[in-house]
Amino acid sequence: LYQQASTIDPTRPEPYVLAMKLAQRMHDVDVVQWACSGILAHVWTKDFEARHQVAEDVATDTEQELLKAGQKDRAAQFRAAIDDAQRRDLTVRVEWSGDGDLDLSVKEPFQTTCSVLNPMTASGGILVHDGFGPRRENCYEEYVCVQAGSGEYQLQIDYLDGTIVGKRFGVTIVSHAGSRLEKITRQT
Repeated sequence: LYQQASTIDPTRPEPYVLAMKLAQRMHDVDVVQWACSGILAHVWTKDFEARHQVAEDVATDTEQELLKAGQKDRAAQFRAAIDDAQRRDLTVRVEWSGDGDLDLSVKEPFQTTCSVLNPMTASGGILVHDGFGPRRENCYEEYVCVQAGSGEYQLQIDYLDGTIVGKRFGVTIVSHAGSRLEKITRQT
């Protein structure tokens, strides 16, 4: 039933979360794999990091149980599915120091723009964090596109207000994260 519910609306986390809990109790490795992979493959707003942490913990526990049971091949297959679910085609992170505020917007190849005004696009882009100063741990903007379409992505970073230390910020772009083609670009 949970798999059917996720097919009807794959943007909702509940089918994966509920299936993961049930599969753990029933020791159903196939459903644990499906549920953990489903959670890790999606970037839902606000609480996605907590959901990802729980799914990673469940996946690690399940993998360890398989190894203890002597099922090395199944554990390797399980780990490969979890690793595949954690791949990201494009991630952009803008960081700064100070009490100022910057805003990131990303124009995607399909004429959609992901920004604070439109944090989730039909092209799959999600603005997962809209930060502001002065607390260092909150001074960042982050955009994620799990399955990015081919084409040019244009970044725009706007200064809103406050003081940005040194009038500088850093941009980190990661393409094909988690694959052998991973590329990291950093600019100030």
